[in-house]
Amino acid sequence: MDKYQIFFAVSSLLSFGLGYFTCRANYFFTSVKVSVVLVRLAQVVSLTLLATGSENYFASRTYRIQSMRKAEVPEKQIKEFDKLFMNEYELYKEKSISQLIEAHKGVFDQLVTFNNWRTAMAFLQKHKNTAFKILRSNND
Repeated sequence: MDKYQIFFAVSSLLSFGLGYFTCRANYFFTSVKVSVVLVRLAQVVSLTLLATGSENYFASRTYRIQSMRKAEVPEKQIKEFDKLFMNEYELYKEKSISQLIEAHKGVFDQLVTFNNWRTAMAFLQKHKNTAFKILRSNND
């Protein structure tokens, strides 16, 4: 083998190696981007479900208070029910967000941009178009 054949063989191997590693790097970065998008979508879906559940939970409070007034339950008992209900409602919000954050511990830790109900609802507001699409597709 002369020096041109050796040069051609080495440059072919280097070219193949560079192409292979470029392809692998591109695959890696594409999969990371897809993973981030999927985690964000999962967060939006989870928060949409929590917000919808919260609305329904709160609507049950209104219905119960109306039923109590219709049954002429003393106002003191209604206020006590409302106080207990609001305590449970706050606990629901705290626990649901803390469990959602806990589910992202580890690799996706940095993707969680909320730490309480208020910031989670701000995150959901930021991604409301996606949430509306999810809700609309659920009604179809």
